[in-house]
Amino acid sequence: MPLIRSLIRVLFRRQDPMSRDIGQSGELLTARLRLVMIAVLAISPLKSLLVNPSTLVNWVGLAIAAGAVLVAALVLKLASRERPPRSLPLFTSQFDVFVVSLASVGFILAGNPIVATNSFVHWSYYLLAIGATCLRHDPRVTVVAVASAIVQHLAIAVSVGLTYPGLKSVEYGTFDWDTQAGKAIALLVMGLLALAIVARNRQVWETSVRDKLTGLHNRRFFDGILEFKCFESERDQRPFCLALIDVDHFKKINDTRGHDVGDLVLSQLGRFMAGQFRISDIPARWGGEEFAIVFPHTDLAEAAGRLEAFRKEVAHQTKPVAITVSIGLACYPRDADAPEALVIAADRRLFEAKRGGRNKLVAGT
Repeated sequence: MPLIRSLIRVLFRRQDPMSRDIGQSGELLTARLRLVMIAVLAISPLKSLLVNPSTLVNWVGLAIAAGAVLVAALVLKLASRERPPRSLPLFTSQFDVFVVSLASVGFILAGNPIVATNSFVHWSYYLLAIGATCLRHDPRVTVVAVASAIVQHLAIAVSVGLTYPGLKSVEYGTFDWDTQAGKAIALLVMGLLALAIVARNRQVWETSVRDKLTGLHNRRFFDGILEFKCFESERDQRPFCLALIDVDHFKKINDTRGHDVGDLVLSQLGRFMAGQFRISDIPARWGGEEFAIVFPHTDLAEAAGRLEAFRKEVAHQTKPVAITVSIGLACYPRDADAPEALVIAADRRLFEAKRGGRNKLVAGT
């Protein structure tokens, strides 16, 4: 089914670094809100304990709230790092769900099992936990949180329903299996809604960073990737290469064959580039008839070999018209120590390739 295939693509599509940055900013926002919310909620059990210190349920509530505040503070500290752990969103989404379930267990141990199953206010925090996953920009986090919330809710409901048959309360009503099943369905619906929001947001993001004509990433995205790759290279102590590619005599194609043919040339070249290099390589439309490619964890000689093969393949193609390309290649940190300097180095070598007769690769020595 198209819907299922689309969902699978969304779930398993590889995230680019900029998408991860969006998710990390959402994780930081969630961490701040979580700490404030838990701190506010902790006031209630503290107040109840001061009024009636002999009641066990008040001590249970305060212990859970205190533990939750400590964990929330630790999570905020981790989320505030420049590069927080990648598994943090999965952990925190599970923590949000588990805190709600832990409170239910506390009610059961304190002798109030009907509160664990029939309190709508308490149960609605599952919905908040699921809704907050939208900020992580990762559908996998949403799926795991929804599954966990449903399983934990049903486990608590089954435990209470079998252990305390005929359970009822003046304030919270009577335990009912249909109501518990309805809550599980409501969690599933909320999860599907959150998943749709995440998928839609990712689709909008993909559209905003793609060049419409070629399907490659655009200049806006590429500038961000270049900064990230410089940071990554310094962190991992591994080089990467940047190539700038220019279609030779492209103005002549537009002037003699028309702009429609020129657009077709760029479109087909973009698709060819997308299929010619590794999945980890990042081709983009730099602007006009210029393209750029980042080769992560690649030295100058290796990148030059791939680009030379690419240049020859382009020269052999004749549809819609025969074209050639000139290429300038630079390596970080060998040729530059900053993104702007790397672009200048690659652009200088591109100019040398064009001045030297075009249809050439200049990679330095």
